[in-house]
Amino acid sequence: MTLLKSAEQDRWSAAAVWFARLQGDPAFCDWKAFQTWLEASPGHRQAYADVEALWLDLDLVAADSAMVESGCRDRRGSPRRAVDGLIAEWRSWLLGRSSS
Repeated sequence: MTLLKSAEQDRWSAAAVWFARLQGDPAFCDWKAFQTWLEASPGHRQAYADVEALWLDLDLVAADSAMVESGCRDRRGSPRRAVDGLIAEWRSWLLGRSSS
């Protein structure tokens, strides 16, 4: 069980490094190496998709935080409800990952 968690953590760490490396204007050799890594394992694909989804969620939180700071409200009238809901979803998701 520990080995599986360690392997999953290694995939996540590698996916996060690839995600960061590919931001901006990466060289062609970086794309080629990334493609090789991505195709080496279905676990790599999933880990990268998870990291990318987390990044997109963080963008939503940043946008929601900017709304709160500017005094804007979400459609339901609460400036914090959207952010609080997203944080609760992340907490649930992370707890689910750590128990599997």
